[in-house]
Amino acid sequence: MESLLVYLGDGDTIKENAALLSGKECWSLSGLQVIGAVFGALLEEERAFLYGAGAQTLIEITENETSYWKADTRAKILTDLLKQNKGTLLFLGDTIQEREIGARVCAAMGWPGWNHIVSVESEGERKRIRRLAYGKCLLEEISLRQPSVMSFLLRPRQLANGTGGELVSYSADHIRPFGQAECVEEIREPVEDIDLEKAEIVIGGGNGLGGRENFELLRELAIRLGGAVAATRPVIEAGWAPRNRQVGQSGKSISPELYLAFGISGASQHISGMINAKYVVAVNTDAEAPIFQYADYGIVGDVNEILPKLLQDLK
Repeated sequence: MESLLVYLGDGDTIKENAALLSGKECWSLSGLQVIGAVFGALLEEERAFLYGAGAQTLIEITENETSYWKADTRAKILTDLLKQNKGTLLFLGDTIQEREIGARVCAAMGWPGWNHIVSVESEGERKRIRRLAYGKCLLEEISLRQPSVMSFLLRPRQLANGTGGELVSYSADHIRPFGQAECVEEIREPVEDIDLEKAEIVIGGGNGLGGRENFELLRELAIRLGGAVAATRPVIEAGWAPRNRQVGQSGKSISPELYLAFGISGASQHISGMINAKYVVAVNTDAEAPIFQYADYGIVGDVNEILPKLLQDLK
């Protein structure tokens, strides 16, 4: 029996990626055994949750690497599991780390890979996928037959009604990485109180803020609104905010209920990362700034005059 392998990862990633086990994205692919790959041992309640989410088989993987950088080794492990279980599809999330793992599996298996996927449906022997392309500004539909690696940008929210399944232990002691790279140092970025990709309110800042001290006003606003701070690539490169705050094509993709854009012109690279926001409010001195094309509400004005007044009103 052919199988669909779902990369569940470890830690918090397991619960997030559990949605990839469920809904039409899995069950419409008739005839495939749904296998969840977990790195580390699960608690009994975690196993029950994943079976309930739709896993028919769970594989608990014991790694032989302790390095923080694991993409190469994990790609080799997933490749081995695909071969052992007659895998024809690999599902992952769409984070930078997961896309790296997926790309390495593609190279090893000789499969095509697809990122930024919104949905996948079965059409007989073919699969029809919908994905965001061209900087996530265009919805592309592709019909394919061959085995593939798929990274999902938007994950299904409904859960299947699975009741149980098989548990398999897998030791990766025999696995060696594809390449020769190794982690020589870990540099951890500062952790924010609210995860940018999960925040319902995001306050974004761009070059129009004029300096680091003005960017700090966004942090104060975020605290008062219970939101998270985001930034454009130029702001990151200027050192006003850590890199894990970057939203855009080369940063994170977000889908908050409300996105407040201060001093952001609206370059396509940034728009691709916030296009899924439900409501957008933009403040910019340039009435012709592209950001206003995507805004539900726009204010033409100096952000450094408007921000202090907004904070004062909130106080």
